[in-house]
Amino acid sequence: MQYFLKLFFSGDLSILGDLKHKTCLAVLEYAEHGNLHDYLSENGDLNWIQKIEISKDIASGLEYLHDTVEITHRKLSTKTILVNDGNVKISNPIFYELNDGTLSSVKELIGFTDPELLRDINAQFTKSSDIYSLGCVMWSISSGKFPFENFTNVTDLICRIVSENIRENPVDGTPQSYIDLYQKCWGLSTNERPSAKEVYNQLEIMLQEELLNNLQESSLDNDKILKLNRFRKNLQERSLVKEKILKVNRFRENLQERPLDEKKPLKVNRFYKLLFCCDRNDFIE
Repeated sequence: MQYFLKLFFSGDLSILGDLKHKTCLAVLEYAEHGNLHDYLSENGDLNWIQKIEISKDIASGLEYLHDTVEITHRKLSTKTILVNDGNVKISNPIFYELNDGTLSSVKELIGFTDPELLRDINAQFTKSSDIYSLGCVMWSISSGKFPFENFTNVTDLICRIVSENIRENPVDGTPQSYIDLYQKCWGLSTNERPSAKEVYNQLEIMLQEELLNNLQESSLDNDKILKLNRFRKNLQERSLVKEKILKVNRFRENLQERPLDEKKPLKVNRFYKLLFCCDRNDFIE
């Protein structure tokens, strides 16, 4: 109950209290988009601004648990993170259960578990182990997948994680700064992993850089549009000039082909000579 009260005062979890009955129920707010894994699967076209914002919200929630509530989550994964109205919230780990202990559910959880906990069954959950899980969550945000979901043998997966320290490969198109950050989170040395606050601060910097890059690209696009409009205008002006030249040429041809009116030869000849004379001062009747 103490755990619930801490989350209640954080504003992340709504609790209805009823002391008249012995039966205890916990009512959580409804997450319209379900868990993060399902949300990523259904929204494969997220841009990097959106992905970094999601990562930043998760880091912020974990920072609150570690520094304010002073607890560890222990089961952080894309299944224990909920999405509702564009908001990402870390769910209470108490409500996360394996689906009947199936191998697929076990494998899903292993992909987010600190190797230290797999190596030693007596190892304690720490903030550092949550940070490892956060790094795996960040990788999942970049890929839309569970870590190691292609592995079919759970025992082999555990052995390779523990003995070979295998990690997932970066996804093409992922910003290098994002890759560097989640690789620090799942680093082998628990003492060298960043804190949740440090992860949040780095993600905030990345978000600002991504927004700036998009703004610059948008500015470049505007410049291209302006240049294209100027080019089109020049083409139109050239077309008008060419049309005028053609009209003058056709007029000249018509004058040359048209028989002179015998009654007004002088007047027409004067007009023709004046039209095509380079210098009016040189004109001689």
